[in-house]
Amino acid sequence: MCLCCGLVPRWLLRSGHLRVARTIAPVLKFIDFLCSPISRRLAVAPSNAMHRNEVATGEPATILSKESADEHEMLEEIGQFYNKTADEIMVSRMDMKAISAHCTFQEALDLIIRSGFSRIPIYEESDDNITGILYAKDLLPYIRDPQDFNWQKLIRPAYFVPETKKIEDLLEEFRTNKVHIAIVVDEFGCASGLVTMEDIIEEIVGDISDEYDTEQKPFFRLPDGSYIFEGKTQLNDFFRETDIDEEEFGDLTEDVETLTGLLLKIKGTLPRRRETIDYGHYRFRVLEANERRVLKVKFYRLPLSPAENAKA
Repeated sequence: MCLCCGLVPRWLLRSGHLRVARTIAPVLKFIDFLCSPISRRLAVAPSNAMHRNEVATGEPATILSKESADEHEMLEEIGQFYNKTADEIMVSRMDMKAISAHCTFQEALDLIIRSGFSRIPIYEESDDNITGILYAKDLLPYIRDPQDFNWQKLIRPAYFVPETKKIEDLLEEFRTNKVHIAIVVDEFGCASGLVTMEDIIEEIVGDISDEYDTEQKPFFRLPDGSYIFEGKTQLNDFFRETDIDEEEFGDLTEDVETLTGLLLKIKGTLPRRRETIDYGHYRFRVLEANERRVLKVKFYRLPLSPAENAKA
């Protein structure tokens, strides 16, 4: 991590991504400050350190050939960073926590406490019509006397961005406008999700956890070799975890980002609970689902026939 805090801005500068380098440099400088007690103890002799010109001109994979896989992966993520858009990293509307503008003060307070978020969207009529953002800290002075308090006057304007907004540009807008959350809207102006400053930073440095976060993977492997996946699992995670070549699914993966989307493409309609879907030598069994999406899926490989085993 400490190495990357120095390499990342330099490599971005060399690669022509000056604006991104300027934007993330303060964040990485802060991380470097936190890591400095450790880095001083682990400091290497100058003869073993990289020369400045090697850092400035080398490609990420070459520079980090003898460094940790995590640092290598970080630079690869940065290489893809400037091409990503808001809809690729946003929290979808179905997973988004939001509060109705018509809630009472106590209801709004309870919802914020349960959500665990410091900023939460406010909607009118339906959750695709976001009208503002409520900051939890703005409620603190009024907690002792919540009766008949018009909490709606504390709602701040929402910052809206299109789904196609480059996150490189969005990060700069966050800094310029001093906001940390944006509502992502589709071509019709309806909310499709939200994206935060933390979401963008995590695209570079990986997941950022605090003392209140509990690590929850959207998938895990069972002793029998099968897997349990959440429907919202990203397809690249699904293929990596199962060691399946994406090409086996052909065109089905085009314009699809999640496992739910893949199952929808295979079946043609939204699968129901307890439904089984076979594709080639793979089987998907829907464990949980609602009227809008698949929530949990069991995945396993079907045994090969004797003839297929002979060919293998």
